[in-house]
Amino acid sequence: MTFLKSAVLAILLLIHPAVSAQREADNWFFGRGVGVSFATGKPVPVYGNPMRTPEGTTVASDSKSGKLFFYTDGVTVWTADHQIMANGKELLGSTTSTQSALVLPVPGRSGQFYLFTTRSYPDQNGGLHYSVVDMALSEGKGAVVASHKNRLLEKFGSEKLTAVPHANKRDFWLISHRWDSDVFLVYLISPAGVAAARETKIGTVHRKVPPETMGFGESIGSIKASPNGRMLGVAVYGRDRPFELYDFDSKTGTISNYRSLGNFSNQYSLSFSPDNSKLFLALIDDEGCYQFDLFHLGLPPLPIVSPDMLNNNPTYVGGSMQLGPDGKLYMASLDRVGLLVIDHPNEIISKNSLHEVRFDLKDGRIYEGLPNFLQSTFNTSPLEPYVPNITNCGEDLLVYPSPVVNNKFTVQMDSSNWRAQCQLLKFKVFFLSGIELLSTEYQINETFDVDTTSWPAGLYLLLFEYEKKRVVKKLVKI
Repeated sequence: MTFLKSAVLAILLLIHPAVSAQREADNWFFGRGVGVSFATGKPVPVYGNPMRTPEGTTVASDSKSGKLFFYTDGVTVWTADHQIMANGKELLGSTTSTQSALVLPVPGRSGQFYLFTTRSYPDQNGGLHYSVVDMALSEGKGAVVASHKNRLLEKFGSEKLTAVPHANKRDFWLISHRWDSDVFLVYLISPAGVAAARETKIGTVHRKVPPETMGFGESIGSIKASPNGRMLGVAVYGRDRPFELYDFDSKTGTISNYRSLGNFSNQYSLSFSPDNSKLFLALIDDEGCYQFDLFHLGLPPLPIVSPDMLNNNPTYVGGSMQLGPDGKLYMASLDRVGLLVIDHPNEIISKNSLHEVRFDLKDGRIYEGLPNFLQSTFNTSPLEPYVPNITNCGEDLLVYPSPVVNNKFTVQMDSSNWRAQCQLLKFKVFFLSGIELLSTEYQINETFDVDTTSWPAGLYLLLFEYEKKRVVKKLVKI
């Protein structure tokens, strides 16, 4: 079909998929008595939160209904009615830890959750622990299980804590970093429990620094996975040190391909965009914020300007960043009356991109922390095939040649005996990292050629979406 030879990929557009977040991030509790609900689709203040914490928290909610289960600052656990949970005191986390806690469902056990906590400094009590919360206890209000409370995982853990769903769709990978080392700690979370850490030496040493300049400085900071689980970003507090980016394999738990995105001081928090194409970095102590275009890593990062800067009134903007269920990026900023927000984090930032959503905080106060969630909740560019109903669509689909020759490859559609039932609804191209390169939204049922002149050399994933099936194929350009 000759018109597609030149037209299909000329019309392909970079799109921003609709938000498909699940509801486990509907409820946020943080700061001094601050609560926010996204149950209506936009952030609305809720009251009754007795927590008083300057930094990280985590919240557990039902993934289908958004019903609140519990929340914690890493030291105390509160129930949905804002009472201290049974056996919910004296967890070995810290209210002054960047990512003080993270909650994950126990694979294969409905109503049970792993609650992981980090200390703000390594000491005789250790750094990274886990406890188990069972929502069947205490008449459905939940309790911390006494036999599974404060179990030590790593004595010299840092404040950095994230997780990625396993490729098997059941298990999880918990990821942290050992303090004063270049070792990542990767734990497999499965029905068998929490496995021993897989240690990976890669990247930079998160160092001790002289006591007069905060002796545990590079323990501070965040680690976050991209929503599609294919990348890890690491912000490490310190003077003039690399902002780190890695690849992650959700099948094997392997961390690879370290690269620095430049040197920055006082790194604190980060976030990927929902479509995995952008990366944001927040620097604490009035140092500023930046956006990185992962599609063009050679370009310098773009500064994110406080809305007050536009009125010649510079203010502090360097707190925790967290994606919301509405697809927006939120940031805590000390002593504001609301959260700073970027409405379209998938897009290139402009000087007017950051604004403030104000709330009636009553006697609440916003500090530097926001809840730590499983980032896959916010992913909008899935690549994994799905087969809700078995069909023959895609079985005869061919992509050739691979490697690409003369900057062109051909997509040969399904054979004629079932072509009428196999119209191609979407064709997308992704970098291996999961960043979307191209997409078309109109039906195709004939063979076409694709021009790759502007594509850099590398491995690409091609997504073919039919009515009841997705097919993913690999393509190499050298």
